[in-house]
Amino acid sequence: MKKLIRAFTLFALLMATTAILTTTRQAEAQTSGFLGVESSTNLTPCDYLTINTGLNRQFNSWLSGSAFFQETGEWAQAYAGPTWTPNKGLGRELRVNFSFGVEQGPNGFRPRYATSTYAKSGRLVISWSVEFNHKISRISDVWYDANLMLEISPWLSVGLKDRLPIGAGPFMQLRVGKVEIGAQWAVTHWIEQDHHKGWFHPKSTLIWAKYHL
Repeated sequence: MKKLIRAFTLFALLMATTAILTTTRQAEAQTSGFLGVESSTNLTPCDYLTINTGLNRQFNSWLSGSAFFQETGEWAQAYAGPTWTPNKGLGRELRVNFSFGVEQGPNGFRPRYATSTYAKSGRLVISWSVEFNHKISRISDVWYDANLMLEISPWLSVGLKDRLPIGAGPFMQLRVGKVEIGAQWAVTHWIEQDHHKGWFHPKSTLIWAKYHL
C-alpha cells in the first residue's frame, strides 16, 4: 500500500512539474505553482513530513484552473478545479476555488472535495481552505486552514492561523525570492477522541517551506 501511495504522489508531482516546464513562453506569465514540505510537533499522527505541490493556470482575467497534490504518511490526495478571480488590481484581489478529486489511504480510494477563498486588500490577507470526503462523520474526515495575515514587508508577514488538527495560534512567514519558510505556534489543537468528538491539547508547532515555481 505504501508503494502504491508513493507512486501515485510521485506521478502527480511529475505531471505538475512537466506541465510547468513544457509551458510556452507566452503562457509562463499565466502559470504558477509551488513545491512544499511541512511538519508538526507534539501531534500524533501528524509528526511525519508532508509533501505537497500545487499548480495554477490563469485562463483570462476572471477564471483560472488549479490542481493540488499531497502525500503524508500512508495517505495521499489529489484534486483540481476552477478558481474564480473577479476582482484583481489596485492592491485588491479575490479568489474563490471549488475542487474535486480523490484520496488514497489504508481504506483505498475515496472522493475528496475542497473549497477555498483568498481575499487581499492592501497588506491585509484573509484566507481559508476546507477539505473533506463523502463521510465527514469524524474529525479526521475534515481538514481546514484559516489565516489572517498582515504583510509587514515584501519578505515578512505575520498573522494568526487556525488549522485542524494542528490548532490555533500566531505565525510568521519569510519569503526571499522564490523561497518561503514559515512557522506557527499553536496554543491549542484538536485530537480525535472518538467518532464525533475531540479535545484540546496545548503547544503544537507547525513549520513549512515552499519553493514557488
